[in-house]
Amino acid sequence: MTTMIKLAVLPQSILLGISLLLNNSLPLLAQSTPLSVDNLRNTVYNIPNRGSVIVSDGIFQSNEGQILGVQVSREALMGDYNNDQRTDGIVVLRVITREQQQLHYLALVIDNNGTATNTDTVLLADRVVVDNLSAKDGMITVNMRRFLPRDPSCCPSGVITQQFAINSSINQLTLLSTNESQPTTPNVQVIPGSPLRINNSNLPFQPPAGAIQIRF
Repeated sequence: MTTMIKLAVLPQSILLGISLLLNNSLPLLAQSTPLSVDNLRNTVYNIPNRGSVIVSDGIFQSNEGQILGVQVSREALMGDYNNDQRTDGIVVLRVITREQQQLHYLALVIDNNGTATNTDTVLLADRVVVDNLSAKDGMITVNMRRFLPRDPSCCPSGVITQQFAINSSINQLTLLSTNESQPTTPNVQVIPGSPLRINNSNLPFQPPAGAIQIRF
């Protein structure tokens, strides 16, 4: 015996409504979640001339190879750096090498179809503490303090600022300028039983509007 299945014919108005609903939903389904600082602290970074590392929760550690450790800054300078309407980020990397060098890098991470992708990593000035990053008119400014020969381990006295441009077509960083000022002594506040603190109001530069303070 043959079973007949009767198909319901929907009114034209209902069909039109379903079509509009599906069409309006497609852009929402296509959108990916914007990159966050957490994404930047859990991705792969390429260290020039030293290899690549997979960072988890902002940290990489190893007993082998040229890189013993990597830390990603807790803060990131977020923005659309390649004009694709997606949120990208810039972080500072602290790298410990097998030679016990402590190096700092500026790393550009773009949103590659929802994946945090490190497209360029640039070595910053040697023997520095990175204080803050800021972005203005397509330029990235890095304010740092450099350790000079007679400085104690707590308090670098040299002041250095580097500016970078972002080539949005190839997602690369280009160093534009490096400016170093005369040494100065920041106000160091020591509180018993507490970490060493430096009063930013007495630093030789003030963080520009929109700058992020760098911590590890």
